[in-house]
Amino acid sequence: MLGAVSFLDHFGTLYGNKLSKEDHQRAETALGHALHAFSSQWITGGINLRLNTRSESPPPLQTECSHQDIRAYYWHKARSSLAETKRVKCFKIVYAMLLFNMTTPPVPLEKPNLLPNEQQTDFWQEFIAILCPLRVKVLKYSDNLGSSSTYAGALRVGLGIISWLAFLRDTMRSAISLKPPMFDDVSFESYGELSHKSQSTSTHIPMDTEDTAIFMKCSSAISQMVFLWRRLHPELHPNLGNYGTEKELIFITTVESHEDRIRRFLNVASALDDYEMKYKSLMRYTLVNHQGLSPRTKFFSSIWIIFWGYWVLRHADALEQMALSTSTTFMSKIQQFKWTSAQSIAAITSSDILNTLSSLESSHSEELVSSASVDDLWSDHQSTPVISAHATCGIVVNAIQKAIESLIHLWIETGPRHLHAPFMGLGIDSDPQTVWSRTLSSLLSSLISLQKVPSTSQIATAKAGELFQQHGDLISEHWVMEY
Repeated sequence: MLGAVSFLDHFGTLYGNKLSKEDHQRAETALGHALHAFSSQWITGGINLRLNTRSESPPPLQTECSHQDIRAYYWHKARSSLAETKRVKCFKIVYAMLLFNMTTPPVPLEKPNLLPNEQQTDFWQEFIAILCPLRVKVLKYSDNLGSSSTYAGALRVGLGIISWLAFLRDTMRSAISLKPPMFDDVSFESYGELSHKSQSTSTHIPMDTEDTAIFMKCSSAISQMVFLWRRLHPELHPNLGNYGTEKELIFITTVESHEDRIRRFLNVASALDDYEMKYKSLMRYTLVNHQGLSPRTKFFSSIWIIFWGYWVLRHADALEQMALSTSTTFMSKIQQFKWTSAQSIAAITSSDILNTLSSLESSHSEELVSSASVDDLWSDHQSTPVISAHATCGIVVNAIQKAIESLIHLWIETGPRHLHAPFMGLGIDSDPQTVWSRTLSSLLSSLISLQKVPSTSQIATAKAGELFQQHGDLISEHWVMEY
């Protein structure tokens, strides 16, 4: 990625994006800060850092910093740097904003005087506003060079990688936050093919053929999942509309007939059914053989299952609105979607995914945050699957919380007696009530375990407190601590 953005910026003068030497330096600095902030998400303990406390006495203070302090320091530093350089329009700034948007904001520092007091932003609208005009310029210049030009092909490849990452992140934001997509300058077919190529060429797995095959199947499943999310968004949220030319959210007021609501519901339900049936056996395999997979394949398959289950649960409310406005006979279908999604999240988080998420990057964390070279900073992480950049422990906490809430709502609405037998093999019990209790216990145990992980201790504690405050009696009655 660093090579791609550097290559694109190197030819900026030729396609009409000349930068001054100062702007080049500002962009390089901002990208370095964004890389530090992004990488600091996987720090698992305190380390010694030379932090500039902005005091009048040089040199900067070297001190022992906690995980939260380090994350907050680099996140605020990156945000401040991007806020100062967002007028610089180049691909390094585009990549810096992309990384920053994929960085989970830290909890507040106990010493806020160390940080700039600026309004929090994810820079996504600025990201789109810079990328789209640059994309047009590069494509126009490449067309002028001709199809036989080596440089034109290289420019298109670099631009394609950036565009695919933007498309992927934009879809992730839309799927998790329920906001409409903002970046639609892509072709599903071309970037679907690009995603497979990028994942297969950038990932090095020194494992046997079976493990590699599972990894590639999960890659295909994730690509299909992303495109499905994109396609179903207007079906699930027809009144939300999209962003206009000035990227202002447009709301659409429509009068929908009973038949149209039924059609929308059936389209979405059929698409979800088709996807789950297509990849059901792969999900089962990765769960049953989770311990035997390589760390990369284990991580990749885990976040795939978590993202899929979390997305279904997040959008179940929209499905329920469609079902209630059409026929209550569709409610059982939605309940089954919730049930299977909660089970899949429980199954994958009950494995060692928690340790995988918290330790996968920790071996390089000190090197990452103390590296002075941007190239050295990212060189060891080129083999990380693209999707993993979107998978932080915070997402896992939110997915577990949503799964627990969905289970509780299912109990309150219908009771577990109407639910089918286990979907993801959470045990040999076929009694729905027993399976429901075991699923709830598994999720709660995973959430409690995340309170011991430095990067998620505060958010996991807060989410657990909310759940016990709202549903303490029901949880206490059915939570089996050991089974």
